[in-house]
Amino acid sequence: MPTSVDCQTQRPSEMLTFDVETKGLDGYKDRVTCFCCHDSVTNEQRSFVFDQPPLSEDTLQKQAEVMFLLDTAETLCAFNGTKFDLPFIAKSWKIPDHVLGTWVAKLVDVFEASRLSIKTTFKLNDLLAANGLSSKTGSGLEAIRLAEQGQWEELADYCMQDVLLTYAVTTKPVVNLPKTHLKWSMEKGFITS
Repeated sequence: MPTSVDCQTQRPSEMLTFDVETKGLDGYKDRVTCFCCHDSVTNEQRSFVFDQPPLSEDTLQKQAEVMFLLDTAETLCAFNGTKFDLPFIAKSWKIPDHVLGTWVAKLVDVFEASRLSIKTTFKLNDLLAANGLSSKTGSGLEAIRLAEQGQWEELADYCMQDVLLTYAVTTKPVVNLPKTHLKWSMEKGFITS
């Protein structure tokens, strides 16, 4: 587990929107390559690139900072963070289940809400298009290639774009859901009319 970080002077985020890029889909053998986040109160954007060996001091410090941000945010926001991003981090960094549960309990995830409530899922690009927003510039496979080629700045840019797009669509007063005639909002959940 990562070392602790002294962040006593930082104010917790009201809503921390985040995205994770990885070297694959298996949190036990693949690793996190990038974590990006946006603070809804300060509008601060932060990127953590994991380009050093897993147990290096640099990596452990960055992991501790990410964990602090996830722990202290009042609300978390991600697209498919419930089933991918957060469990991947927990497996990869050996985070206890109770900590993972705390993160998931405060997560706003329109993808997971749709999967559970109306039994449908969609790609982030489909959600963005249904709401008149710009589309993503790449894919998870492209992110793996960027990490393998050591293109860390490009990887961080791609990851941050996903964060900002997720924030933009999730915080719309009403979100049009693709493949359905339903709408959704953070405050009201699913809206049928």
